[in-house]
Amino acid sequence: MSLQEHKLTDYAVSIAGLPDKIENKAQWLKQQFDARTDSEVRDKHNSLIDALDAMKLDQTVRSGDVKALRLNADGQVEISTDGEHFETLSSSGHRIIGPNGQAMPQRGKLKFTGEATMFDDAEANTTEIRAFKGEPGNPGVVVDLAPGLFSLYVDSEGCLRLVWRDGDPQPPLRIQDGHLIYSLE
Repeated sequence: MSLQEHKLTDYAVSIAGLPDKIENKAQWLKQQFDARTDSEVRDKHNSLIDALDAMKLDQTVRSGDVKALRLNADGQVEISTDGEHFETLSSSGHRIIGPNGQAMPQRGKLKFTGEATMFDDAEANTTEIRAFKGEPGNPGVVVDLAPGLFSLYVDSEGCLRLVWRDGDPQPPLRIQDGHLIYSLE
């Protein structure tokens, strides 16, 4: 229903069209004015109110791309573009972008489990988190092999070498058509 239908474009009784001189017709003149306010204006005004009420504007988000709004448990505003799936407004917190550029879902809280530093980049509208690098781990060289274990490494000449514990059987490895094969037989 268009709200344009409720416009007053002209009146059934035109006050401007009444005679310039009216004598002994007070009751008739009163009816002309009453017809305007008690009938036409009131009826048009009330039909407009009914039309606006039918649109449920008090329950509607007036936007072409936002279908619904709500508050989540953390008191942040969430929006939905389809009326079913909600996402926290970006102005309510950070949108998380991983090192590979992947966007993470926005949540009410951001938790760090290790040491990190944070930097504000106002120009890029970004808060950058830099996690500290941990202690270096084992370089991968196994010195003492437990029973049943073996080790592979590439020597200084680029050759793949296999090492196993003395007295253990040779591990079931072989090279076939340029592929390293581990047999489970």
